[in-house]
Amino acid sequence: MNKKVKPFSLLLALLLFTLPMSAKSKKKDKNTDKTEQTTPKSGFDAAVSGYTLHRGTIDIYAKTDAYLFAIPKTLMGKDLLLTSRVSTTSNNSSTVAGEMPHSPVLIQFSSQGERFYIHRKSTKNICDPTSSLQASFNRNFTVPIWKSYKIKAANDSVVLVDLSPLFTSDVKELNPFKTGVPQATMSGSPISDLCMITGIKTFPQNVQIKSQLGYTSGGEPFTVTMTRNLIVLPETPMRPRYADPRIGYFDEKKEYFTDKEDGVIPVSYIKRWNLQPADTAAYARGELTEVVKPIVFHVDTAIPRKWVPYIKEGVLEWNKAFEKIGYKNVIQVKDYPANDPDFDPDDIRYNCYRMITTNVENSVGPCCSDPRTGEIIQGDVLFYFNSVKLLHNWRFVQTAAVDEKVRARVLDDELTGSSLRYVATHEVGHTLGLLHNFRASATIPVDSLRSASFTQRYGTTPSIMDYARYNYVAQPGDKNVNLLPPRLGVYDAYAIAWGYRPIPSAATPEDELPVLNGWIREKENDPMYLYGQQYFFNSVDPTCQSEDLGDDVVKAGEYGIKNLKRIMSRLPQWCVDENKDYKRLQEAYTEVSEQLKRYVYHAVMYVGSIYMDDPVAGDGRANYRFIDRNKQLAALRFVLKNIADLPHWMLNKEVTDKTGIILSIPDMQARFLKSLFAGPVATALALYEQMEPSKAFTYQELMDNIYNFVWAKSLKGATPDFYERQLQVVYVSSLLRALSSKQNTRLSMPSGLVQGAQTHVDDFNCCRVASPNNVSDIRSTAFFDFNSMEDFRAIKNPANQAKATELFALLARLRHSAPGRTLKAHYDVLYRELRTALNEK
Repeated sequence: MNKKVKPFSLLLALLLFTLPMSAKSKKKDKNTDKTEQTTPKSGFDAAVSGYTLHRGTIDIYAKTDAYLFAIPKTLMGKDLLLTSRVSTTSNNSSTVAGEMPHSPVLIQFSSQGERFYIHRKSTKNICDPTSSLQASFNRNFTVPIWKSYKIKAANDSVVLVDLSPLFTSDVKELNPFKTGVPQATMSGSPISDLCMITGIKTFPQNVQIKSQLGYTSGGEPFTVTMTRNLIVLPETPMRPRYADPRIGYFDEKKEYFTDKEDGVIPVSYIKRWNLQPADTAAYARGELTEVVKPIVFHVDTAIPRKWVPYIKEGVLEWNKAFEKIGYKNVIQVKDYPANDPDFDPDDIRYNCYRMITTNVENSVGPCCSDPRTGEIIQGDVLFYFNSVKLLHNWRFVQTAAVDEKVRARVLDDELTGSSLRYVATHEVGHTLGLLHNFRASATIPVDSLRSASFTQRYGTTPSIMDYARYNYVAQPGDKNVNLLPPRLGVYDAYAIAWGYRPIPSAATPEDELPVLNGWIREKENDPMYLYGQQYFFNSVDPTCQSEDLGDDVVKAGEYGIKNLKRIMSRLPQWCVDENKDYKRLQEAYTEVSEQLKRYVYHAVMYVGSIYMDDPVAGDGRANYRFIDRNKQLAALRFVLKNIADLPHWMLNKEVTDKTGIILSIPDMQARFLKSLFAGPVATALALYEQMEPSKAFTYQELMDNIYNFVWAKSLKGATPDFYERQLQVVYVSSLLRALSSKQNTRLSMPSGLVQGAQTHVDDFNCCRVASPNNVSDIRSTAFFDFNSMEDFRAIKNPANQAKATELFALLARLRHSAPGRTLKAHYDVLYRELRTALNEK
C-alpha cells in the first residue's frame, strides 16, 4: 500500500447526493405503505386515475396487474442499490429461499425527453478529482445505460414510469440462477404468462417488489418468488478503511488514477459496518458505549426452539470482541416478530438467521455492502438444517474415541447446541466482514492440544474463522481436554479491533495507515495473531489448510489415525441399532475413510509446497520459504506408510460383513500415490533445488523414495500382494504421464511468486463446506505460479527418464523370472506399456 495515495477524497467529490424522504413520514424505517385514493385531474393525475398510492422513498401507484413508479427528480444522478433475493422456490438445487444469487447492482436514474434511464454504475475505477486526469477519466468511464423506459407522465417533482418489466422479465443480474460458481447448476427459459408482480411495500429509505417468475428448466417447470429491494445509499459515504493482506477481511478492490503516482494504483477497502459511538464524550473517556446503529439479527422461528438459545449465544459472542474496543451491545438478537406487519425477512433492512430445509450440509454468512466504500448494510446467516448431520458426523469421527456421548444415534441437546453455537459465531463473523483464517490452527503446537489448561483457554485454534473443528488429537486418558473450537479466538478479537476501532486522530483513510500498520506490528511476532488466506483453486501454502490441527500435520495425523483405528474396531458396537438396518454403520464407515483422507492429504500438501507470507518493508519477513527437507521427507514417509497400511485396518470383516465392500481401497491408495506425481510437486521441488541446492529435498529424491516404496518386494524377488500390484499399475501410468509433453512443459503463471488464491472472494458464497471430494482432488487443482522460473525440464526429465529406464530393466527381468503365471503376466503388461511409451519418445 503506497501511503501517498489519497483516493478517498474523490468519493466525497463524486458520490454526494441527497437522501429523499417522504415529507409525511413520521417514524424512521416504519412502513409508509398507506393507501390514498387519487382524484383524476389532468396530465399526471389522469395517468394515475384509479390507482392506489403507496407512499415511500419512491411512490408506487398500483392497481390490478399494473404498477407505476413515481421517481422523484431529486433522485436523479444519486446512488441506489438494487438487490434480488429468492423468497420461495420450487427447486432448491441451485438457490434456496432467503439467498441472493447475485451481487447487488449499483444504479443511478436519469431522464431525457420521453425516456427514463437506469444506469448501472461501477466503482472499480476511481480518479483523483484534483488531477488533470479527471477530464479524461470522465470521458473513458461514463456510467452506462442499463435499462430504458417510456415516461408515462411527469410533474414538477416526479416522473411516472412503468418499471414492471424490470421485475417480471429474465434480467440476468436479478434472476434466480447463479453464475460462475460450483452451485450454478440451473438455468431456464422464462414463460411470460407465469411472470408477474405479486406485491409491493414502500418505506422511507427503500421500496420492495415481490415477483413470481415461471421458467422451464431442464424440461421441468420451475417457479420462484423473488424479492427485489431498492435502497437509497447514504448521502455521505462512510469513510473507508484500507485493506491489508495481513488481516483477513472481505474487500472492495479499486483502480486509482492519479498523476501523483507513476501508473494506476490498486487500492482496497475492507467491508465493515459503520459503527459509531452514540456518546462520543463517554467513549473518549474510555467508557463502554452503545453505538448509534447496532447490528440486530432476527432469528427464524422455523428453527427448532431447543437450538435457538445456543444460536443466540453464538451470535452474541462477538460482543466480547467489540467490548475490547469500547463498544457494548453492538450485536443484538431477536426472534422474528409475530405481530409486526412491517417485518419481512426479505426486506433489505433486516439481518436474519434463516432456517434452510434442504439436504445440503452447510451454513453460509453472506453480507450486502455499499460498493463505494465497503460499508456493510445487511447480513444473513443461512442455516441449512442438514448441517446438523454434518456436525454430528464430524464430531463422531473426530472425537468418539475419547467422548462416549458422541457415539449416540442422536446427540443430546447440549452436544448439538454447542456445535450450532460454533457455527453461528463463525457465520456471523463473515457478516462482520471477516474472511476465513486458515493459518490459525497451524500455529498451535500439537502436544498443546492434549493439554487441559491450554485447550480450555484456546480451544483447537486461535480463530473461530478457521476450519478447525473438533480435537482429533486428544487421546483416551487425556483428562479435561477441551474438544471444541474456542467460543471466540484471540485472533478474532484482534481482527475486530483492527477493522472497527476508531482512530480519532485520522482525518482520512490515508491518515489511518501508520496506526493500522502499528497494530499489526505489535502482534507480528506472536503466531496466534497470524492470518492465512483460504486457497480456493491454487493450493500453495500447507499451513493454510482446511480441517487440520496443530503445527505438525504428521504428528497430528498419527494421533488422529490412532483414534480412527479405535473407532473402526468398535463401529459394530457403537453404530448398530437393534432391529434396524446397517445404514448408520455404513455411513460411519464412510466417515472414517473420509477423515483418513484428510489426514493423509494434509501431509501430501507438505511434499513440494512452499510457505507464503505477505511481507512489508521493515518486518524482516520473506515472501516465500521452502519447507525443510526433513519435514518434507517425514510427510512423504507418513503418506507412503498409510498407503501400505490401508487394507490392514480399513477392511474390517466385522464391519464389511454388515455393510458390504462399500469402499475401494485400491482407489484410495491410487489417489494418494497420484497426488505425489502432480505437476506442482515437481515444480516446487525443482525451484527448491535451483534456489537452495545444498539444503533442498530434490525431485530426484522424491522419485527414488516413491520407486523404492512401490517396487520394494519386486526388487527383493518377493511376491507383491493384490494391493501392491495395483499400486505398481498406478505408478507406471503416473510415471508415463510425468514423461509426457503435457507434464514437461513449463507451467504458465502470473507475475512474481503469486499466492494465487484470494484475489477476489465472492462473499455471497464464502463458507461452502469443503467436501471430501474436493479434499481428495486437492492436487489436481493446485498449481504454483512463478513467472521468473525457467523451464525445469532439465531437472524433471532426467529424473523421470532415469526411473523409467531403471524400471524397464527391472520389468524385463521379472516378466521372465517372477514366480507364477499371474505375476509374470502382471509384469509383462507393465513392461509392454513402458516399452511402447519409451519407443515413442
